[in-house]
Amino acid sequence: MMLIATLAFVLGCGLTLAGLAGSLMELWAGRRLDLRDPFVSPRHLARSLLLTVLAGPFMLLNEMLRAVGEGRRGVGAIVPGTALATIWLAATGTIVAELAFHAAALFS
Repeated sequence: MMLIATLAFVLGCGLTLAGLAGSLMELWAGRRLDLRDPFVSPRHLARSLLLTVLAGPFMLLNEMLRAVGEGRRGVGAIVPGTALATIWLAATGTIVAELAFHAAALFS
């Protein structure tokens, strides 16, 4: 039971960070979040890497849904794409939770 609670907490941390970062990026750019300019650009490699780390799962899901809607990919691409985005959220959430626990230890 503790494993399920930990997994839910980690996914919640990753989902919160990606959701906040993605929403702020959409407000900043004035368009839907995706893996194209202005979010991901070869001219701004460091910025692109940071934005992709923060909101990558939502970028991936938006691109996947667009590809299915345009007929470039089949509906079968949704399951692996969603699984990859979930793993990405868990990895990001693990880092966020670990940083939060270390910050809390510094102040206690």
